[in-house]
Amino acid sequence: MKFQVSSGLKSIIGKDLITDDFVAIFELVKNAFDAYADNVEITFLDDEIVISDNGKGMSYDDLVNKWLFVAYSAKADDSEDISLSKDYRSNLRAKRVHYAGNKGVGRFSCDRLGCELVIQTKTSECESVHQISLSWDDFEKDQRDKFESINVGYRKVDEFNYPKESRLKIKESGTLLAISNLRDKESWSRNKLKRLKSALAKLIDPFGMKNDFDVIISAPKELNKDKENLEKIESKEIDFNSPYIDSVNGKVKNLVFEKIAEKTTRIKVDISDCGGFVETSLIDRGELVYKIKEKNQYYLLSDSNVSIELYYMNTAAKNNFTRAMGIHSTQFGSVFLFNNGFRVFPIGEPSDDSLGLNSRKTQGYGRYLGTREILGIIDVVGDSNRFKEASSRDKGFVVTPSSKELFKFFYDHALKRLEAYVTKVSWPDKLDAESDDLSRILTDQGKSRVVKVISKLASSKDVEVLDYSERLVDIVSVRNSNFSEVISDLQQFVSKSGSESLQERIEIALNQYRELKEAEEQSRIEAELERKLRLKAEEEARREREAKLIELEKNKELQKSLDDNVEKLEIVEEALQEEKKRSLFLKKASSVDIDTVRNFHHQIGIYSSSINHLIQLKLDSLRSGKEFSTQEISQILESISFKNQQILTVSRIATVADYRLSAEEIDEDLIFFAKEYLEEVVSKYSPDISVEWISDGNSWDMTFMPLEVMLVVDNLVHNASKPNTGCTKITFSSAIDEKKRMKIEIYDDGFGFAQHLKLDINSIFDMGVTTTDGSGLGLYHVKQVINEMGGSIEADPTYEGGAKFIIRFAK
Repeated sequence: MKFQVSSGLKSIIGKDLITDDFVAIFELVKNAFDAYADNVEITFLDDEIVISDNGKGMSYDDLVNKWLFVAYSAKADDSEDISLSKDYRSNLRAKRVHYAGNKGVGRFSCDRLGCELVIQTKTSECESVHQISLSWDDFEKDQRDKFESINVGYRKVDEFNYPKESRLKIKESGTLLAISNLRDKESWSRNKLKRLKSALAKLIDPFGMKNDFDVIISAPKELNKDKENLEKIESKEIDFNSPYIDSVNGKVKNLVFEKIAEKTTRIKVDISDCGGFVETSLIDRGELVYKIKEKNQYYLLSDSNVSIELYYMNTAAKNNFTRAMGIHSTQFGSVFLFNNGFRVFPIGEPSDDSLGLNSRKTQGYGRYLGTREILGIIDVVGDSNRFKEASSRDKGFVVTPSSKELFKFFYDHALKRLEAYVTKVSWPDKLDAESDDLSRILTDQGKSRVVKVISKLASSKDVEVLDYSERLVDIVSVRNSNFSEVISDLQQFVSKSGSESLQERIEIALNQYRELKEAEEQSRIEAELERKLRLKAEEEARREREAKLIELEKNKELQKSLDDNVEKLEIVEEALQEEKKRSLFLKKASSVDIDTVRNFHHQIGIYSSSINHLIQLKLDSLRSGKEFSTQEISQILESISFKNQQILTVSRIATVADYRLSAEEIDEDLIFFAKEYLEEVVSKYSPDISVEWISDGNSWDMTFMPLEVMLVVDNLVHNASKPNTGCTKITFSSAIDEKKRMKIEIYDDGFGFAQHLKLDINSIFDMGVTTTDGSGLGLYHVKQVINEMGGSIEADPTYEGGAKFIIRFAK
C-alpha cells in the first residue's frame, strides 16, 4: 500500500499555513537571499505583485526536480549548490554558508498572495529563460484529484518579460515571480505598503550593519505622494533613507546602528570562530569601557556562530533615534532574533515579550531592563536542525536544547552585564540619562562606579581582560569620599589586567593620599591641643566668676534681680534661636559672640596647619633626593589651593556667619543658603561688581557641605570680578524646570568667553585652563564640588550677553 496525496495539500501548506501577507513576502525574499541574490525588487501593480532577483536562478532540472518537488528541500540535503560553477561562487559578494529556509514549502507563499503565478528564471549557463505558469485555484476544484495530476504550464522564452515599471534588470541569472489575481487586492493600501517597508527593514539587517543584500520597493501609483511628502520634511536631522518616513518607493534601508552607536551604551558578545571562547566588549558613548575573554561553557553553541549586540536606550538615544528615523524607538521594536541571516518572527516586535524581558523587569524595579529600554540583535548562524523556526513562520523558535542554551547565553553574557553597567554606573546619576557624551561618567563619582563594576567582573578567575578605558578606569581625587574604596577596586583590577602604568598611578595617588591624611591628622592634633589649653584657661576663669557670684548671692535683693534677668534672658535666647532658623547668616558683625569667632579661628587653624604639614612633607622628600613628576606637582598645588580657598572662605564669613555653617554636612534649602551667602557675605567682599539672585520661589532641600557651596559661589563671582572680564554685574537665577530639576543660571555682562575657548568649551573646567589670567583651578574646583553633590555644570558658549554657566540638580 502507498499514500496518495490530495490536491488539497496545496492549501494546507500554502495559504492556510501562511496566513499573513508580510510573512509570505518574507519567505519569497528569503528564497532570493538563499539563491545568492544581492538585489531584490518587489513591484506593486494594480492587480499584480512582481518579485525579481539577480540570484543564481534555476535550470530546467531545478524546476522539475526541486521547485515542483513538494516538501523537498535541496538546501536540507546539501545538494542546492552542487551545480554552481566555481567562478560563480568566487564572484559572490557574500558567501552564505547557511540557508534562511530549508523546509521546502516556502514557495507556496505565492498561494497566500494571489491565485495566479508565473515564474521566469535562468542560470548563468542557460541562454534561454524558463517559464512556468499555474493557477492555484486548479488545486481546489476537487480534493479527490491527486496533487501531481494538476497541470503546470511550461515554455522557453528568449528574455525576461519585465513590467515596464521595474528597475531591476536581470542580466546573467535570476528569477522573476509574477503573482496576479491578488487574493486581497484592496488591502494593499499606501499605509500597508509603508508597514511592509518598515517590516522588511527589520527582516535582514535592522541595524544597517551589512551591505550585501538590497531590497527595493517599487509602487508606481505612490510616486507622486512620496515626492509631495518628502518635500514637506523640514528637519535636517531626518534620514531620508529611513523606512519610517512617509515614503513607499525606494531601497529598504536602516541606519539605526550609526545613529545610536555613539550616543548610548552598548554591549557586543561573540563566540569565537573556534567556538572555544566568548569575547565581550562594552562601549559607552563611543568609548570602549572593557573587552574581556572567557572560556565558552555553552557547548551546544560551540559549533555555531553566535553574535549578540544590545543597546541601552537612554533619553538622549531615544530622542536622537526619533529625530533621525521619524519613529519612536519603542515602535521600532526591542531585541530581534536572526537565524541564518533572516529574522525570526515575532521576536522583537513592539508588542512581543518572547524573551521575558518585561515580565522579569516587574520583579525587580530599578535592577532590570525591559523592552522599552533596549534595542538589539541576537544573530545565530548554525545547523537548522538545532535552531528550528516554527512552520507558520510567525511563532518564533521551536524549543530545543540548543535554543534554550542560546537564550541562557543571551541573559548571562549580554543582558545581565549591560544591566550591571547601566543600573550601577548610569542610573545613580539622574542627569546622565540626557547626556549623549561621557561628561557625567568622567567625573570622580562616575569613574568610581565604573571601577567597581569592572573590578567585580574581572575578579572572576575565568575572565581575561583584553582591553579597557584608561580614562574611565583610573584614579580619582584624593579628596573624593570613595577614594579608599576606588583604590582597593583598582588594585584588584590591576592584578588581572597587568597594567603597569595604572599600578604606577595608584602608588602615586596612595602616597599623596597618605601625606594629605597625615597632614590633616597632625593639624587636628595640634588644633585639639590648642583647644584643650584654651578650655582649661576658660574653666579657671569660670571658677573665679562663680566664686564672685556666690558672694553676690548673699544679697537677697541682688538675687531677685538676677532671677528676673535670667527669665528675660531665656526669652531673648528663645527668640534668637528662632531667628537663627530663619537666617543662616547674621546681619551685623557685632552680633557674633566670642565663641563663634573662636570656633572659626579653630577651623582656620586646622586648614592652615594642614597646608603647612603638607608642604613640610614635600620639602622633606625633596631634601632626601626625591624627584616629582609634573602630574604630582600639579596634584600637590591643587590640594594646597583647595585648602587655601577654604581658609579664605572661612575668614570672610567669620564675622557675619552662624558657626553651625562649619559643620561637615547640613540638610538645608540649597537655594536659600546660597542666596543668603551671596547677598549677605559675598556682596560685602566684592565691591567692584554687583551681585543679584533671582529665584522663582522654589526651594531645593538637600544634604551639602556649607563651606564647599560657599567656595562655588566665591569662585564664580571672583572669576567675573577680575578687571579683564569687563563685568559690572553677575546674576544667579534659580528655577525648577519642566523636568522637575533645579536649574541655576549664572550669567554676567562682561566680554564672555574667548573664541579659542568656545572651540572646546568644556575644557575650561580642566585643571590649569583659565578663562581670565588666574591659576586655572577655580572652575576645576567648582566642577569637582558640583559633581560631588550629584549635580552638573556646563558653560553656554551661545550666550551673547557675557559669560554664562548652567548648574543642574536632579532628584
